[in-house]
Amino acid sequence: MKLTKASDYALILLNYLQLLEKGKTVSVKNVAADCNIPKRFLANIVHILAKAEIIITVKGKDGGIKLSRGSDKITIKEVVEALEGNIKFVDCQTPGNICDTEDVCTIKHFWNSALENFVSTLEKTTIKDLPGYIPHRVK
Repeated sequence: MKLTKASDYALILLNYLQLLEKGKTVSVKNVAADCNIPKRFLANIVHILAKAEIIITVKGKDGGIKLSRGSDKITIKEVVEALEGNIKFVDCQTPGNICDTEDVCTIKHFWNSALENFVSTLEKTTIKDLPGYIPHRVK
């Protein structure tokens, strides 16, 4: 499984938004410029995240985007699922999807265990935790 660039950019966006002053909004144009993300691509991501109620869009002169709730209440799992859909490593993890080796396969149990661990990490990690993963730069 490889996450798309949209998920990566979404996390960059959400990390950026959590650093704003409480209640402040920012334009997609400014985020795109500050984070070096193509504006049109970012606008699509914003649309998806707003539909998933992860961010709020405010129209008007002083409009823009902001988090819908505290960054400690938005999990990485929620973000990834909004952009990628159901998280799975192999096709047989999709409910109702049976493969030709179903009766003899033992590898499925390995993938299920690995997926549970991965999803558990995504559920426990919030946007608030992201800065802790940014390496400290030495000047």
